Amino acid sequence: MRLVRAWYAPQRKLNGHRQRFVISSSVLAPRMKTPMQFTPRGVRITALSTHLFPQLQMPMLTRDNLQTSIGQSIGTSSWVDVPQSRIDAFAECTGDRQWIHIDVERALRESPFGAPIAHGFLTLSLIPITSYELTGGLKATKSVNYGMDKLRFMSPVKAGSRVRNHMKLLAVEQRDDGWTLLRAEHTIEIEGESKPALVAVSLGLVSWD
Repeated sequence: MRLVRAWYAPQRKLNGHRQRFVISSSVLAPRMKTPMQFTPRGVRITALSTHLFPQLQMPMLTRDNLQTSIGQSIGTSSWVDVPQSRIDAFAECTGDRQWIHIDVERALRESPFGAPIAHGFLTLSLIPITSYELTGGLKATKSVNYGMDKLRFMSPVKAGSRVRNHMKLLAVEQRDDGWTLLRAEHTIEIEGESKPALVAVSLGLVSWD
């Protein structure tokens, strides 16, 4: 992963040395738990760019930069809430009413996860809405889901959690039928957790006709 090093611009003295910024303090925000180094030159912040600083996202994916974006991270989506009400609605929609998802009291008492959890396929179903945010620059006139190449559920998503999509473009294939096949990797992060909810490789068809 790429690192970003930001220096504080002159504002006030700290331990006899002036702080220096190249990005304003309101952007880097002291509220973030960011590794800092105090040096004779000032205070240096070292952090993962797209994970801690959404303002430093990669350029938007467009039709013109598709080929040059292969193998690159497309970016990170906004957080999506997964409340119990969303889990209950998914259970009603699919008929999957297993108690580990919808029986809050029993889940708190008996579940190995210590709380009700979202269905794995509910978490998977959030890939489209989180991907639209990252691929809107393509401005395709048509797009369809073509399937999955790989899917692994890594960690349960407890009710009340937030998740977001880290998306990487793996391949682009121009097809004879006028469609363009996009192969992308999705890592669904759970806020505050070290392991992702899932890692999936999706296949999508887009067209500009």
